[in-house]
Amino acid sequence: MSEEVIRLDDVWVQYNDVPILEGINLSVRNRDFLGIIGPNGGGKTTLLKVILGLITPTRGKVTVLGNEPKKSRKFIGYVPQISQFDSEFPATALDVVLMGRLGRKKLLRKYDEEDKKAAYKALESVEMIEFKNHQVGKLSGGQLQRVLLARALATNPKILLLDEPTASVDEPTKTDLYKLLKNMNREITVILVSHDIGVMSAYVDKIACLNRKLFYHGSKEITAETIEGTYRCPVELIAHGVPHRVLRKHRKK
Repeated sequence: MSEEVIRLDDVWVQYNDVPILEGINLSVRNRDFLGIIGPNGGGKTTLLKVILGLITPTRGKVTVLGNEPKKSRKFIGYVPQISQFDSEFPATALDVVLMGRLGRKKLLRKYDEEDKKAAYKALESVEMIEFKNHQVGKLSGGQLQRVLLARALATNPKILLLDEPTASVDEPTKTDLYKLLKNMNREITVILVSHDIGVMSAYVDKIACLNRKLFYHGSKEITAETIEGTYRCPVELIAHGVPHRVLRKHRKK
């Protein structure tokens, strides 16, 4: 069995005495590909920020790569959720990827050849090297996500966290991104938050169902009852074993 890289023991997070995460116990092993699903407001983004050390739990213990999260943050690549992006933003794709190297630089130091080589390598890994000089605000949604993924990869992370990376792209682009992440998973641990239960289940190794509490963590072959317990609404599984799952419409009260 591969080594454990992330561990959460009885982790609680509260805002103004309102629980966001309740008693989370989670173990992620090296080169896992974990998909996290759950309703909006269920604490998925909060969980990623706890792993990053950006949010300190109200109680409980978090260990990342054998240390507290803040000490291990430099080994984590993070792709946050994007709701909108300024189309006039003047930076190029290469500029954005180089920003991923800022955490390794001393204040006001310029990028060196090592930084540029890492940025080029990251762009190549996401098949965006030919767009390196394109204005990032003019790229398509899928191209932008690849550039942001390259920015996260520019630090050569051991763990990659992604928050809804396919939220604003079309279906073929979603599939391409998942294939890309699956390929990267050969070398690094990937944790992905997504609502694409169907498409995602074809690529991840494990699924966690989160709605403040962790309802399930394990094999991606989960039951309709488990998903209903997480989403608190009826769910229909279509063609068990085939990656296609659909949420039924709620009954009107």
